[in-house]
Parts: sequence; structure tokens; C-alpha cells
Amino acid sequence: MPLNHDIDILVSAPDAELFAKNWQCPTTANTGSEWFRSQVLLKPGFGCFPVEVMAGLEFRALGNWQHLSPKTRQEFHHGTISLFAPNRPELIAILLSFGREKDIRRANLLSS
Repeated sequence: MPLNHDIDILVSAPDAELFAKNWQCPTTANTGSEWFRSQVLLKPGFGCFPVEVMAGLEFRALGNWQHLSPKTRQEFHHGTISLFAPNRPELIAILLSFGREKDIRRANLLSS
């Protein structure tokens, strides 16, 4: 089974609201799944991959909703853009905590 190719961006609620205004992109929050929900969910239509910008992201683990708040931050550069992501061990732990098969496969790829 192939991995989905998309870009998920976690931001603060004020930043998400600013992006929504600047991109003229309505939020589709409260359209969550049995696995995820967020206060703000933007799906701007740009680039070759689907992009989701989320604020207040929660995921369901062992029947309870858990707030996702990464503790570490690693900076990556792409041209003049700086991007941030949790460090590899935390990202693996986050993916495993989601419990979905595709996230477990991603965590395994990051572990190797």
C-alpha cells in the first residue's frame, strides 16, 4: 500500500487565522475524522501536493482525544525558506501514537 503524499503543517491558531485571511481560504474545521480533529483546518489549493494547515490539532488514542503539541523543533532550509519539524525521535513517536497503519509505516521508514 503506497504512502499518501501530502504536506501537513501545524501552526498556532492566530497564524492559521492570518493564513486563512491572506489566502482567502475558509476553514473546514469540524469536518474531522474518527482519528483527527482541529480548531482550524485550511486546505489551500496550491502546489502539486495537497496541503493541510492545522491549528489545535487533536488525535484519538485509546479512545481519548489527545492534543498534539510537539516539544522539539528542528530547522530545515529550502532556498530562502525556513521550515520546522519535530526532531526525528519525536516525529517517530508522534506517528506511532496515531496508530494508523500508514503512520506506522512512515515511522518505520524514519527509523531505518
